[in-house]
Amino acid sequence: MNSIKGYNYLLKENIENYKNKLLSSYWTEINLIGYKIELLEKQKVEYPKELDSRIIEIGNKISKYIFILVQTLSNLKKFFTRR
Repeated sequence: MNSIKGYNYLLKENIENYKNKLLSSYWTEINLIGYKIELLEKQKVEYPKELDSRIIEIGNKISKYIFILVQTLSNLKKFFTRR
């Protein structure tokens, strides 16, 4: 039973680390896009609306990945609690 708990803990840690790395890369991209928009607005330049849509697209991807991770964790928890 301890090995299952240990495995479950390691699996949870690995998923959490993956999620953090994924979110970190998306946040980096969002911050860079935001900084670019700020610079363009300061210069009174019209910036491409693709930047706004890219931020929305990244947000949607983040939501999707978090949903999938939560669903996966839930399924794994059910699987290991049955044993």
